[in-house]
Amino acid sequence: MTGEEVIALDCGLLTEGYVEAEMEEYEAWATGDVWGFVVEERVGWTRDDAPDESMETWEYVDSCSGFYGGTYARQQAREALAFYANRSVGSTAA
Repeated sequence: MTGEEVIALDCGLLTEGYVEAEMEEYEAWATGDVWGFVVEERVGWTRDDAPDESMETWEYVDSCSGFYGGTYARQQAREALAFYANRSVGSTAA
């Protein structure tokens, strides 16, 4: 943007914040400070022809990536984990 466009956009009041945010995001990208998470749940399996045989595996239920900065990624991962943990607790209580 040119200086004239910046002034026309917000009279110069918010521009510094925009530029700072862009710089922080670019720096995170350039330094590899990009994060993601995967939520899995433990699933128990039994065979129809051999009900005494069982196994447990971990199955994918949710994921998200492309977070710039670990703080926000951890926050989102904790929220997703809490959602699925509460869902699992509710289904076993029924």
